[in-house]
Amino acid sequence: MIWHEGVPTLLAANAAFGSEAVAINNAGQVAGNIFTVNAVDPTAVVWNNGVPTLLPSPSAQYTMTHANSLNAAGQVVGEAIPAGIAGQEAVVWNGTTPTVPDTKAGCSAGSYATGINSHGTIVGVTECPSDDETTVWRGTTATLLGAGNPNAVNDSGLIVGVGLYGATVWVDGVIKHLVGARSAATAVNDLGIIVGKVPGNRLSYHAAVWSSLSAAPQDLNTMIGTAAGKYVLTAATGINGSCTIVANGFLITDTVNIVAFLLKPLDQSKCVKGGF
Repeated sequence: MIWHEGVPTLLAANAAFGSEAVAINNAGQVAGNIFTVNAVDPTAVVWNNGVPTLLPSPSAQYTMTHANSLNAAGQVVGEAIPAGIAGQEAVVWNGTTPTVPDTKAGCSAGSYATGINSHGTIVGVTECPSDDETTVWRGTTATLLGAGNPNAVNDSGLIVGVGLYGATVWVDGVIKHLVGARSAATAVNDLGIIVGKVPGNRLSYHAAVWSSLSAAPQDLNTMIGTAAGKYVLTAATGINGSCTIVANGFLITDTVNIVAFLLKPLDQSKCVKGGF
């Protein structure tokens, strides 16, 4: 489903067991997954003007594909998964053409891609014998950056994700831990403003924003005015160049069902690095 000026539109999909959207670019293309066989086995899909196109696996051994992100050019990244689950491989789709990036010698357990920027730089994870390694692919060449799980990369090459101590960024290959223990960074815009989640109260996480690499996280629940008495924002999952944020949460009167939120800043002048 997509929202335009607050109005939701259901994305078409011939999926007996549902579908999910995971990313959208400025052209309005949406990447996601549909479930046609059962509620577990996915097939990657991209919607253009609401019309779904299935993304094929790179070879017959992979019976499932899964999309995680896409960039401004419509390149989609994710993974191809064999029938036995183990041995998944990172994939980038250019249109409907899949390519498997190289893996490092000795790290043959599998890989997956989680983000791609406008320059085609891909981030993800390579499963090595010692640990899961944060990986950046430029072209099809892999570079390992140490333990961690990246979630996104912006056009400056700033990578955000989760490391040993919580929310983490990789700057020019160097690891930096953001302020906030047991936190997670999920997305970053080209201004370097990061969103994710931090431990909250009521036994849940709270959606958060870091206005710069050195800033402490700000709880988005403290920035939504009187709505804070009705909802709890548990995780921010995306942010664009206008600092519009998408998040998930729940109604205080219904803590079971997850609700999607679109947050737009009232003061656009604060949409700058170090703002908010």
